[in-house]
Amino acid sequence: MRMIKLKLIPLLLITVLGFFSCQAQALTPHSPLYTADGTRLRLVASAPGKNLNLLLVPGGPGMGSEYLESLAKILNIPGDIWLVDLPNNGNNLQSDVDYKEWSQYLLRAINSLDNAVVLGHSYGGMLLLAEPKFEKQVKGLILLSTIPVSMSQTPPGVKPSYIHEPEVVKAAAEYNEQPSDGAYKTLLQDLSKYYFCKKSLSDGKKILDQTQYNAEAFIGVGSIFMNNYKAHYIPKVPTLILGGLEDPVAPQSWFSADSRFKKPNIIKVEIEGASHFPWVEEPKKVADAIEHFIKKNIVSSN
Repeated sequence: MRMIKLKLIPLLLITVLGFFSCQAQALTPHSPLYTADGTRLRLVASAPGKNLNLLLVPGGPGMGSEYLESLAKILNIPGDIWLVDLPNNGNNLQSDVDYKEWSQYLLRAINSLDNAVVLGHSYGGMLLLAEPKFEKQVKGLILLSTIPVSMSQTPPGVKPSYIHEPEVVKAAAEYNEQPSDGAYKTLLQDLSKYYFCKKSLSDGKKILDQTQYNAEAFIGVGSIFMNNYKAHYIPKVPTLILGGLEDPVAPQSWFSADSRFKKPNIIKVEIEGASHFPWVEEPKKVADAIEHFIKKNIVSSN
């Protein structure tokens, strides 16, 4: 078993000792590690090679990272793949969480791992683009099914996000009347046709059903972040913008319409026949795009 040296410790030791430690630990799949802030990282895949650390940051906000395990399983990269749950994300319940600090929690989690490449899905990608400090700590970024501005700020000449659909407006209003973890789950299940293509709707609903939800995080982060969001920097590190052409949630045309993202270090790949969770509809195309990006732009350059 490979030994991995991390600036992370199990939650029990954080509680007892109250400080951040660096020690070698033998890790097995799904081994949970916690930063001093309470961010949880779970190792879900490992392969020999360059010892990269690929961190998968979920969307929502408030959706547990377990839905990204289906993505991790199809990837073959030289190193370890981690699922990331910030404090109070999904079932990673923590006390005294400051949602204004979520980007800093993630930044410190990234800093605890060497040779980090970070993939942010949906809101996770927005979080990465909102804090310029991220790119100083990573080898590369993967922005999966995300957008460069808030869903309410449709760029000129492109299709708006799904939030303006009457069905979505009605469902969101009903949720806001009695928000709860269960209602959050029901909301996404009811709107699942916007997240998955028809051919994968059944599989997509199963993924949503197996995901943990945190309504407090959804509301807390949303009230602070979502309406005012915009990309606060244009990455200079190798960056992959990846998404499904059938995605009404995060239309990929929004990046195409933004000339700031037309740079040599930024690669854009659109997947035909795929929606907001493109690896569900087109696993091979998504895996090929991510693996090619990492091997060509990160592994070969180091």
